[in-house]
Amino acid sequence: MVYRLRVALLPWALLSCFSDSEVGDAGSSSGSSGEPVTSEPAAVCGNALLEPGEACDDGPDNAPTAACKPDCSPAACGDGLVGPGEACDDANAVDDDACSNLCASTCGDGHINPGEACDDANDDDDDDCTSLCRQPTCGDGILQTKFHEECDDGPNNGYNAACTGYCKDARCGDGFVSPTEECDAGGNKETVDCDFDCRAPVCGDGKVNEAALENCEGDGPFVHALCLTCHFACDQGFGDCSHDDLDDAGHDLGCETDTRVTAAHCGQCDKPCPDAQKCVDSACVP
Repeated sequence: MVYRLRVALLPWALLSCFSDSEVGDAGSSSGSSGEPVTSEPAAVCGNALLEPGEACDDGPDNAPTAACKPDCSPAACGDGLVGPGEACDDANAVDDDACSNLCASTCGDGHINPGEACDDANDDDDDDCTSLCRQPTCGDGILQTKFHEECDDGPNNGYNAACTGYCKDARCGDGFVSPTEECDAGGNKETVDCDFDCRAPVCGDGKVNEAALENCEGDGPFVHALCLTCHFACDQGFGDCSHDDLDDAGHDLGCETDTRVTAAHCGQCDKPCPDAQKCVDSACVP
């Protein structure tokens, strides 16, 4: 009987060896005060929630040059990034260069600082020094009429663009094919491939391009002629031998020369009769 009682009391004796502070509820631990200690989840930068360890968090608006940067730290002068309210940020402590320690540009103070080509202490772009303290030049994206610029699209300037490489508006006849032109022969002339208006010559477009061997268009007031595919079909015995009979637009009026009786064009254009001979029935006779 005594042996059995000692065995039954053994578990209770073992439990009494541990203090209450060493045995707690399952799944938790105790601090020195006896209160449970729990760990908090890590902050997630970019979820638009201000969590421990974050100075800011604007969610999808976080950006290198925004008020809150991608690492949830606020924009600050000296971080090398031009943030809101900053004119510049060169990430250095030099106060007499192009960017001050307040992240403000020194351009406009009337002194030529490092990084400036000029400084006339004004913000007028149409003078000898731009508001960026640079010498005006074609291609800087600033229109300077003082230097006879008609346009300036910066890097978009080009000889085939709306604003040419020398800051002039593209125009028909300048020799460069702009976005609104089909061709441009330059010099305000027409060629076999280009009309005066910088369009490709097409029979029926209402423009007579003599370089493209056109001499008529449509059903004009032609003399002794019909216009077939932009070429004269002369009446029998007549030829289009001169351009003296032009209309107000400078277009040939037709086959005005009677080759049957004209000594300078006897039988056909540019076939003159010998001296002292005349043209009769398209033949030269004494």
